[in-house]
Amino acid sequence: MVITKDLSRLGRDYIKTGFYIENYFPEKNIRYVALLDNLDTFEDNSSASDITPFKAVLNDMYAKDISKKIRSVCRQKRENGQYISAYPPYGYIKDTNNELSHLIVDDYASHVVKRIFEMYVNGMSTYKICNILNSENIEPPAVHLKMNLVHRSEDYYKWRPISVQKILKNEVYLGKLLQGKTKKLSYKSKKKIDLPKEVWIVEENAHEPLITEETFSKVQQIFQRKYNTRNRNREYLLKGITYCHNCGNKLTFVTKTEKYKNTKYERRYVICSTANKGKCIKQYNNYDKLEKEILDYIRKVCILNTNNDTYKKVILKKKNDTTEIVNDYLSHIKILQEKTTELNKKVEQIYNDRLNRCN
Repeated sequence: MVITKDLSRLGRDYIKTGFYIENYFPEKNIRYVALLDNLDTFEDNSSASDITPFKAVLNDMYAKDISKKIRSVCRQKRENGQYISAYPPYGYIKDTNNELSHLIVDDYASHVVKRIFEMYVNGMSTYKICNILNSENIEPPAVHLKMNLVHRSEDYYKWRPISVQKILKNEVYLGKLLQGKTKKLSYKSKKKIDLPKEVWIVEENAHEPLITEETFSKVQQIFQRKYNTRNRNREYLLKGITYCHNCGNKLTFVTKTEKYKNTKYERRYVICSTANKGKCIKQYNNYDKLEKEILDYIRKVCILNTNNDTYKKVILKKKNDTTEIVNDYLSHIKILQEKTTELNKKVEQIYNDRLNRCN
């Protein structure tokens, strides 16, 4: 038995509410009672039952209206320079004494942020930066901000390259406040979608900067240079469609610079994505050899299938069909051209008749 104060306490989504009342509860022999709405599914109260769907729709409309008002208030707060997110960016804390939710510098985390930028500008990769921070037992952003305290993974207490990259690309450390970068797909869904930069709400000089414009520009240039080099030299045809035979996880593709007889060259390898975590066998396999074998096999299958009579019949039929369609279009074009020529003659004749009358 399920008892609620009224129908809205069961749910405001009229589709789900109707599913439970009309399908789920009767099938499971569950009695549902909404006290203030005088609804009892075990009693034959037709008047209450008939109006229930309309009440569910009204409850849904109320939720939609509240959602619009909250969005409007949140946008107004962002435009006023208020920071309304649940957690501040790593390196800052919320000023609880300020009603506008102003960001102030976190003494501990701000030094870590400045150090990350300094190490990256000096040529360190994000992986090396993570190794240094982890070796010094420096708390990563999630631990420092006490995020995700319930669902913790093995990497929760460790710095990861993606965390360092987010810090290095975040303009908040220039004193800017960037909000409204995402929005919910619907008030009924938790899924968020990214918005274009043109509609972001940007507040200049909103708080104390941690990084200079010069340092931030250098970091972005390094990122762009590495991105262009990676895109040019490290394209993997099989990326995202290959899986480990042992554990079933996706394979990772890496490029290593090796030296042979005073000559440096790059070699591409494939390895299980969980190998570095000790969950699978750590074995590097030659990617180019793997790609060649797969392409050779595909070509072999294609040749076998394109040489049989069935394939030849299908190709011949397609060619005949295509030829017939093209001929139909050509005939239609010819008819239209003839009509166009005829109409042009009529227009010219009308023009000459009109001209002669005027004279």
